[in-house]
Amino acid sequence: MKHLLLTIIAAVVLVGLEKIQADTRPNIVLIMVDDMGWSNIGPYGGMVETPTLDRLAKNGVRFNQFYNAARCCPTRATLMTGLHPHQVGVGHMILPVRPIEAGDPENPRSKFLLTSKDRTEIPFAYQGWLDVAIPTLPEMLRSVGYGTYMTGKWHLANEKPETWPLQRGFDRFYGHLAGTSDFFRPANLHRGNKSITAKGEQYYITDAISEEAINFLADHDKKKRAVRKKMIIVPKIIILWGCLIRIRLFKKQILL
Repeated sequence: MKHLLLTIIAAVVLVGLEKIQADTRPNIVLIMVDDMGWSNIGPYGGMVETPTLDRLAKNGVRFNQFYNAARCCPTRATLMTGLHPHQVGVGHMILPVRPIEAGDPENPRSKFLLTSKDRTEIPFAYQGWLDVAIPTLPEMLRSVGYGTYMTGKWHLANEKPETWPLQRGFDRFYGHLAGTSDFFRPANLHRGNKSITAKGEQYYITDAISEEAINFLADHDKKKRAVRKKMIIVPKIIILWGCLIRIRLFKKQILL
């Protein structure tokens, strides 16, 4: 009986230590905004009111030196891998694997004249998508037990699904795969790997990706509570790649 009691106590202590250790791993919220100047937001003297960001900055850390790749997809490539964009195949911009034969006659840049022969002569550094052989941040975090979620603009893929978010480490995804999209009727909108259409007269993509991110986190916490009896604590990372705030304000003024 004594040995049984000691065994039970030891098991409880070990489980408790496991829980404490798991709980100490941080949750991560990472927000990237395209086309925003460093001084556009309140913490750096901007004119746009950003009280939540101001509060986070006041109680956190503000960088006084920061570098990116000057364009959206190379910056994303570095953020996702920790490597220089040329090392992962995104030295310039995202390009399709095969040529787009039917372009817009009013927009000559909509037709990519890339043949198979052309593509074989393109160096790896400029292949035009995040190479699938390079580990990503969400893949590495998921391998140690994190729940991984993303909303917003991906802009690291070609037409092949293996380059899309769910195949690059995210558990759930809502957003558009391409580099640009309409704010009110976004093209190339996806939920996971499925192409979807935006619905509702009041639809606006900046609102949508924020709401989806909140839903992802709420669902994660529900699942975590459901398995807590087994002492399985799963931290989470959510990545939001947002759209311009001033366009959102402009849209709200139109609605008024």
